Amino acid sequence: MISDILGNRKGITIIEKSTFKPISFTDYLNGNQNVRAEYGYDDVHITIGDERKTIKLNGNCFDTFSVELILRVLPLKSGYSLRLNGFNATLESDVAIYIQVLELERVNRGLGDFVDAWKVKTNFGDTVQFYWVDTRRTELLKQSSEIGDGLILEFRR
Repeated sequence: MISDILGNRKGITIIEKSTFKPISFTDYLNGNQNVRAEYGYDDVHITIGDERKTIKLNGNCFDTFSVELILRVLPLKSGYSLRLNGFNATLESDVAIYIQVLELERVNRGLGDFVDAWKVKTNFGDTVQFYWVDTRRTELLKQSSEIGDGLILEFRR
């Protein structure tokens, strides 16, 4: 993401293909490594600058930055919901994740191509984000979240 307000950010999340178990997460801010998380069996090692700490995980969890991928493989349908245990390395804390399919919407896929997409509300603790997932290609088409009083951050395909 390139932003004058939030800085130039790049996040890389590595997970196991078959289980989505997190392996690592790295956050870059303006080209410099900001946060690095390396997941173990029951803990996570976080490096911020020269400081390194180990945090015990609360059971099996998913890295919160992998949710966009996880949404693409879930059996989304009207009324579908799911709870996951998450961990956010930038916040250094556990986060309850609640996924709920709200409705089907027509979304612009690009160049005037409108497709059906599931509108999915995802709570990361108290933070709410909305995602639109193409019903046929299971492609993430749009992501939206309120990041301040009346300020909405939106990503579109």
